[in-house]
Amino acid sequence: MSNAGAQTTPSDPLKTLADALETAAQAAKEGIAGTSVTMNKALPAASRFVSRFVYTTCYTFSYGIVFPAALLAKSVPANNAVVHGFVDGAQAAVDMVDQLQHRQLAAAPTVVNSSLPS
Repeated sequence: MSNAGAQTTPSDPLKTLADALETAAQAAKEGIAGTSVTMNKALPAASRFVSRFVYTTCYTFSYGIVFPAALLAKSVPANNAVVHGFVDGAQAAVDMVDQLQHRQLAAAPTVVNSSLPS
């Protein structure tokens, strides 16, 4: 193994060692610079991959829920007891949620300032 960049004589081992260390340091600097460039390219690619994965997962999940529900809703005739039952049940559920929310708001304790004399 000869070092083409080094102009040393076999009689000077310290110069050979210094040249080898300088070559290693230069290679390490170039490697770090290359790693920085590679990381700058890899981070946007990873971000795009994660973003696309999340989008595709959410799209697939929502399509899998909405499509069967819409298909089922469209298959039920419009003016019959089943539809009236669904509408009345949904309205009752909304009313119950409103009542529960109003109870929680009414039951919330008020903060009294204890620094005032009674």
